[in-house]
Amino acid sequence: LMMVQVLLLIFAAVIATTYSQRNEKEEKICQPFLTSKHSSPLLPELKRNLRIDEEGEFACELVLQDRFLPAQIRFTIHEGLYMLALRHISLGLQRQDTLSRHVRILGQMLPSSFKYAYLGGLFSMDPAVADSTYAVNSLYRALYGEASNDTSITKEDTYMARVEYTKALSLAGNYSTAAIEATKLLETFPICDFHQWFILKEIIQNDKSTFLSPENDQYCLINECPNHQILLKQKEAAVESLYKFIQSFSSNHYKGFVPSTNWNPIKYTEMIDISVFHEHIRRREPFIISFGDLEAMNAALHWKVDKWTDVDYLLQKVGPEEMVLIESKPTHLDNDLSIQNSTSSFNTFGLNPIVSRKQVTMAQFLQVEQQKTHESSYLNIQQRHLGQGKFRSPLHLLREDISPNISLIESIWNNITDINLWFGGSKSGQMDSEHEGVPHSSRFHFDATDNLYVVLEGRKTFQLLSPQHALLTKTISPTYTISSDGLPYQFNINHFLEYVQNHSQKIHPEELSFEMKEIVQWQEFRGTFETINNHFSNIIYPEQDKELVDKLITITLLPGDMLYLPTGWFHKVTSYPLKSNKHMAINFWWRAQHWEDAEQFERKMSQQLFDSMLIPPTN
Repeated sequence: LMMVQVLLLIFAAVIATTYSQRNEKEEKICQPFLTSKHSSPLLPELKRNLRIDEEGEFACELVLQDRFLPAQIRFTIHEGLYMLALRHISLGLQRQDTLSRHVRILGQMLPSSFKYAYLGGLFSMDPAVADSTYAVNSLYRALYGEASNDTSITKEDTYMARVEYTKALSLAGNYSTAAIEATKLLETFPICDFHQWFILKEIIQNDKSTFLSPENDQYCLINECPNHQILLKQKEAAVESLYKFIQSFSSNHYKGFVPSTNWNPIKYTEMIDISVFHEHIRRREPFIISFGDLEAMNAALHWKVDKWTDVDYLLQKVGPEEMVLIESKPTHLDNDLSIQNSTSSFNTFGLNPIVSRKQVTMAQFLQVEQQKTHESSYLNIQQRHLGQGKFRSPLHLLREDISPNISLIESIWNNITDINLWFGGSKSGQMDSEHEGVPHSSRFHFDATDNLYVVLEGRKTFQLLSPQHALLTKTISPTYTISSDGLPYQFNINHFLEYVQNHSQKIHPEELSFEMKEIVQWQEFRGTFETINNHFSNIIYPEQDKELVDKLITITLLPGDMLYLPTGWFHKVTSYPLKSNKHMAINFWWRAQHWEDAEQFERKMSQQLFDSMLIPPTN
């Protein structure tokens, strides 16, 4: 608190002593707005008043228009407005463009700053900005340019900058340089960073270009150079050893429905009673309601989703300027049979190093779907924004067509967290005789909430796996336990390092196992490792995995079909456009039946895991 107060005083002093008098009215608003303890963006715990923020920001922007404004005060205002945009984003407002603009200007004004070179690259990869070219250039400055000489740079800073630089290069299509940077990361790679390990391995193994091999100054394929193959295998062995060590403490407490051999979900042909629905939820048993077609489903649910197959209707209802989040990749990758037939994730959506997530207008997205560009795109999980409620964009503008006033939805409405649209399609690429478009596939993963999935257009194939087999799924970070409701939990490296820090008095490093010594040395990195994608599996094609192949359940859904999928059931979804060249679905996510119990269970089990991992090995 004292540090913040000192910063505010310095902030106020700088502004008070250097302000010009050419924008006196705006300056009298801007200065106290940025420095007051009642409004300053430097105070992270301060509850924001959006009306005051708007007035203060507008005044500061007018002050910045003064081309004679001293550089020091200009820098200070940009810094304050950058922090303000950051606070607004945390509230669910869409201010990413504003954030990126101020950070870029700060980087230009202070080119020797590693912080702003790094942040400039990081924020340029946000889906709302999606400028991979700027991200590459800014992160290059942080690693190799003037900003790399910043004396405040730590080992952690360099690692995180190279991680983001590798991502930016992949998104920009510069796979060769990305592979080289990935190899540099391997040399000092923390083997406990399971997420980044997956990304690095994908980039290195799928690079097809040449580069200079250090061991003999000869050009070779990066995935064929002997020294890199040795390094890759060494790191892979170390990561797998740690992975198996963590899973050696695993346990499965699942008590829900267990499918028998050759089982298929019960298929109802009309709307079911609420009691039947909730009995399936209690048992954790999937089911399908097949209404026959979209028209029959509309009549049964009192919906109007048949109109959504008309692009002009969607554009009129949603509006051409409504912003939506999409994943996209070049369509030439759909034609690359070497990728399609490999174990690479490059031909999937979801966790994929070459798929870019970006915000576009609805008109731009529909233009892609009408094949006026060379992108394969997929509108899927949307970001939450203030004021949209349960309906994520663009469904909040289509909600009149999907009335929730049906018994099934009403009975879970209070627990629904999100209602989402899935919309994609492509005419280009390799196709089979049944389809007019290339299928889109998700990665094998589980959802942390129950899911009601409704197909509106195209054909959907689900590969399902019961939570009873969750320990076999090779999630990005090791799954170590499964709750009674079926929710799998993955090892969280940030939580573990924090636990080590809080219990350092009872930990003796010299007595730890080899695996724990490898982790504990990265203590200063705690809180920086990415863990949000731990629910994805490393297995690209579950039907080819010898441990899973005889346990998978494959089902096919058509327009007018509704699938209930409980928490923790792993699934890979492949969507086929069929003759419409599009595939479309909506889904309802809601909190599992015993959500609070599961959270308490996770806290208990993670503590048990951490304690067990830190027990000195016996001779």
